[in-house]
Amino acid sequence: MHTLGEVKAHCDGGADTVTLTRAEWESICAVLRSYCATGKQRREAEHETERVKRIARPVWRACARTSRHMRWAIACSPHAVSTGLVIEWEMRLRHAMTVRWQDLPPGHPGRRPRGR
Repeated sequence: MHTLGEVKAHCDGGADTVTLTRAEWESICAVLRSYCATGKQRREAEHETERVKRIARPVWRACARTSRHMRWAIACSPHAVSTGLVIEWEMRLRHAMTVRWQDLPPGHPGRRPRGR
């Protein structure tokens, strides 16, 4: 198998191509196959990307609101924060990941028209 230095020296000498053996070509193809995705994997990745885009704004708002409330609670009683408040903060953050149709941007294809 050619080393990177050999290929670089070959190309620096004026050559435009490098001849590979069958084994070298197959090893390159094996590495490339590991990076290929099936149509199903690609669709799943696209759906996950869309899900992350949908929940990003509501989660950001919930994080900002929760952190303000946490600062206020700690400032009011620095030695003890009630369990109820902690549960409320956790639920607020969990519910922020539930997306409503209104959270989608106006031009988003998944957004329902107002009449439905």
